[in-house]
Amino acid sequence: MRMTKGFRMWSFLNLWRRGRREPRRGASMGRVCRPINPSGLLNLEQLEDRLVPTIVFNPYWGPEQLVAGSQSHAVRSPSVDLLFWGSYWGTNQGKTDEQRVALSVNSLVNSPYLTGLTEYGSDGKATIGKIRFDYSDPTISGFDWGISDAQVQAEIDAKIYNPTDQKPIYILITAPGSPRFDANFISGGGYNDLDTNHRYLYAAMPAVSDTPGGPISIDPVTWTLSHELVEAMSRGTDNTGVSVNPPNNSPYQNAGVGQICDYEGGNYWYRLGGVKLAPYWSDAHQAWIVPDGNQQTLQLYPNWDGNTFLNTYAVNIYGGQSGSGVDNAVLSTSAAGGLQVVLNNQVFTFDPNAINKAWYAAANQTYLSVPSLPGSVTLSTTSLISSSTNITVGSASSSLANVVGTVDVSNVTDPGQTVLTVDDSQDTSSYANLGITNNTVKYNGQAVINYYGAQPGSNGALHGVTSLDLDGGSGIGDSYTINSTAAHTPVSIQTGPGSNYVYVYGSSSPVSIEGNIQAASNDHVEVGANGSLVGITGPVSVSNPSGQTTLEINDANDPNGGTVTVTDHSVAFAGLTTINYTSADKNGQGVAELEVDGSAHGQNVFDVESVSPYVNIDLWLNRNDYGYGAAWWDQNVHVHLR
Repeated sequence: MRMTKGFRMWSFLNLWRRGRREPRRGASMGRVCRPINPSGLLNLEQLEDRLVPTIVFNPYWGPEQLVAGSQSHAVRSPSVDLLFWGSYWGTNQGKTDEQRVALSVNSLVNSPYLTGLTEYGSDGKATIGKIRFDYSDPTISGFDWGISDAQVQAEIDAKIYNPTDQKPIYILITAPGSPRFDANFISGGGYNDLDTNHRYLYAAMPAVSDTPGGPISIDPVTWTLSHELVEAMSRGTDNTGVSVNPPNNSPYQNAGVGQICDYEGGNYWYRLGGVKLAPYWSDAHQAWIVPDGNQQTLQLYPNWDGNTFLNTYAVNIYGGQSGSGVDNAVLSTSAAGGLQVVLNNQVFTFDPNAINKAWYAAANQTYLSVPSLPGSVTLSTTSLISSSTNITVGSASSSLANVVGTVDVSNVTDPGQTVLTVDDSQDTSSYANLGITNNTVKYNGQAVINYYGAQPGSNGALHGVTSLDLDGGSGIGDSYTINSTAAHTPVSIQTGPGSNYVYVYGSSSPVSIEGNIQAASNDHVEVGANGSLVGITGPVSVSNPSGQTTLEINDANDPNGGTVTVTDHSVAFAGLTTINYTSADKNGQGVAELEVDGSAHGQNVFDVESVSPYVNIDLWLNRNDYGYGAAWWDQNVHVHLR
């Protein structure tokens, strides 16, 4: 927001409420600051020679229009001096708050944040100058019982004016509880272009606190400070700097000429290292930007309801930006509870609840990990080109319970393929339940993952999720229920240690169930839905390399009997399905108990061809069933009549 001599600072919201614009020349409108979670300070970084706008805010209402001839006048390498005005700054709390502000400014000017101003003629650099104090309290003056522009200029002239310094930017910060620049708008700020001798620019802003005694809320301070600093630098010392007009058919269409942080962009924010900053308009990219030093770009799309910004964004994350041909990405919940994106080792962190949708578009060989996800976020993955993608939801170091948001996985670009792994291996909870269908994986009844099963492409090759792998938890045991599977998407389950239960009720693709490799598991696997194998058309494989498994195959409620062939490695139901298993060895590792129930409503023929000496087999027959085979009379075969 810009001030002109002799006029008070206005907020856009005040002007909008009044339905008119204050008739003052060359002034822009400030924006209310929306604090999220005051915390921390920006880590110092060396400024880079680069022009990548790594956080891009795409306009909802349309692009702003640059006023002709307003480019290439921005300030180069200004010194930024601070003046703290008010008795509060002499108190112990005030001294602590002053240090927080000063460190934030120092961090800001030494970060890549200002580099986007190079398109307007600046060098994108600034330095921290002197810090001064005036412990007297400002008096009420000017319009609306606020502090007037003349008072601000007089204070700067009296305390820090230096006629030999041609290009400083002076930032005056009043204490919490002191008279405001605009009595109706507590967190406003503004800047005046020049003093009467055209020697310096200055900005003025209040420090906001919930109570007059502090501490200050750092978010409004850093957001407003960055807003005013960028506008002062882009405005230039010749008073002909960058100006923009808002788009037509927007809530701002009658607001007049403004600066590069105004209008729609004045609603938005991003944190660098914990410091809340204002984005600014880039005419080159037709969007608001926050350069943060990363080499890759994330695209934000603000969410609005009518004329109200909802304080949330959708974020698009594009692979293929590194140029390496391989992308490694991690999407997770930050320590503060927001979404964190790590794209090829470059980190982007968002406030809690700031992101409601995240869209990852693969363009390379991609390895995407989602060890955790905020509940406010729905993550969707797909591919822009034919790509091979490996996606892991959960991780070997955390529980699937930390994936609170929903994950949607697809790879619809023919013939792009995705391997989907659901990793709950570090879940120590008792008997977690994982439910699988042909398009979902649910954890304890909560929909965690939706996936698009593989489909044949134009050349016959599959595209989509071509395999689904689940790694069980490390507690005392879990349960897994497979209700259905996608026809071209095999499902593999590796159970965790402890006692696990696996129910295969329906499948149309291969299903593999394996006991835990590293620690002994005692598993119970039941194949058949309510005593019927009719819904199981894909083969099922059962093994246990480190423990014992009881395998129960139940077709008792099938209205039709048939031939059941039993060997030491498989059970085949003619016309239905085959269940393959690995027999227990002499140490009892593998399938040690096998129970087979034929149809109770039709005649069955059991052909027992071979039996492992380490497997007990129980067969359930009707009185009119037949049994034969080379191993029919084996001592490990136990026949039960209904």
